[in-house]
Amino acid sequence: MSDAPHLLKTFWNNLFSSRAHGGQRLLKINGSYITWDQIKQFWEKDVSGQLYMTKLTYDHINLTPQSKMKVKLAAQVVSESLATLLQKFGDDTVQETAKLLLFFDKFFDGLNVRCHQEAKQKKEAFS
Repeated sequence: MSDAPHLLKTFWNNLFSSRAHGGQRLLKINGSYITWDQIKQFWEKDVSGQLYMTKLTYDHINLTPQSKMKVKLAAQVVSESLATLLQKFGDDTVQETAKLLLFFDKFFDGLNVRCHQEAKQKKEAFS
């Protein structure tokens, strides 16, 4: 079994490889495509001054072989904050992507603890 950071990076890398046009993989959930291009387009809209809401940088979106190995970047993309922004400001085509990011964020948070009590304390601290 893989550890939590490795699972997160694997999901992130698979998401990066999922593109509607020209990618190796194509993820589809509930009839909606889940593509990296959706996240990239949202980020481009954000950095162009239309939103100013994410803290994502060029390195988060334009992955290199080295950056694909960074858990920190993966965790910042696969996050509740990005999922919430996609749900609030994204169009209908990104809603399933937002749900998937939120699911994996919560899944990662659940795995990234030493014991059940620690998970409960983290949850209460952010409630």
